[in-house]
This record gives sequence, structure tokens and C-alpha cells, in this order.
Amino acid sequence: MKKISDVDSVLDEAVRSYRIVRKLRNLRREPSTDYTANHLAEDYPDHYKFFGSHRNIRFIGKSAGEILEDFLMELGYPRGSDLWFSLAHIVVERGEFWDGDSI
Repeated sequence: MKKISDVDSVLDEAVRSYRIVRKLRNLRREPSTDYTANHLAEDYPDHYKFFGSHRNIRFIGKSAGEILEDFLMELGYPRGSDLWFSLAHIVVERGEFWDGDSI
């Protein structure tokens, strides 16, 4: 059973997921020959899998929102709680602007 004191590790997990999803979004926006969707699927097999062909990948991991929602529901908060929105804002801020260790 998780406790509210576990929020830091949950936020780290959510930020990691957010940044992994962001990598695919960036690749779709600005394709690269140095780092392709194939590399992404190979680097993060728990988050992406090929479908149809090796040019198409699909996200199969847990999204940042799902990670937060599961954590809060385990603590007894309802879906879409105000705390979820506060934590989601933190995830986006860290995911977009944090210059710490790369994923």
C-alpha cells in the first residue's frame, strides 16, 4: 500500500513516462535519421511496440496520467481529483523544463 510520502517516487515515474512519450511526439514532428522510431522501440520496449510494420510503433506503457491516477486512487482520492491536476502540472513542468538526468 502506497502512502502520500511516496509521492516523490511516483512523480519521478510519471515524469519518466511523460518524457518517453514526448520523444515520440518530437520524432513525429521532426523526423530524424540519427534516431528513429525503431531506436525508440528498442530503447523502451516496455513502453513501445511495433504494429503493422517496423515503421509504426504504438505506446503500450503506462501514461503519466495513469500513474498519478492509480497512486491517488490507492490513497482513496476519486478520479480527476484536484490533487491529480496539481500533480499533473508538476509532471508537465518537470518533463518539459527539467535539465536533470536524461531518461
